[in-house]
Amino acid sequence: MLVTMFTDASLIAATASGGWAMWAKSERGVVRYSGPLKGRCFNSGEVELKAIANALDVLVRSDVCEPGDQVLVAAGNLQALACVLPPRTVTMCHGMSRAAEMIDQTRLKYQLELRTRHIKAHSGTHEPRLWVHDQCDRRAREAARLLHAERGKGWHHA
Repeated sequence: MLVTMFTDASLIAATASGGWAMWAKSERGVVRYSGPLKGRCFNSGEVELKAIANALDVLVRSDVCEPGDQVLVAAGNLQALACVLPPRTVTMCHGMSRAAEMIDQTRLKYQLELRTRHIKAHSGTHEPRLWVHDQCDRRAREAARLLHAERGKGWHHA
């Protein structure tokens, strides 16, 4: 069965705080989730790829996805999308490498067929998929802001 999964992430560089969100739908239903990213995050490709890895983890634990499903991963970051499936043709930092490993483990364990689609975010058009992406964007920013506020004063970038 086809599952469509949208992801987005947000980064506040001052405290290396990242947030992420996902929305997925199949004939079985819909799942939404958002939250802070663990650890420090240093670039947009990293937070976006971590969002995809986390979203796949949430997806396979939901009733929306079953082993063997085809998952269309829709995201707005080309660097992250290039790292979803091998061969990975971009240079990855440690955080991205770990996220790519998590994606591979989930894909293989659940026998998922992954495909990717780039979503050109903030384009001013009113397509339904952009509305979903905008909702993910809003939730990811909120999660990043909450983590940023929690780290707050006294946190120093190493």
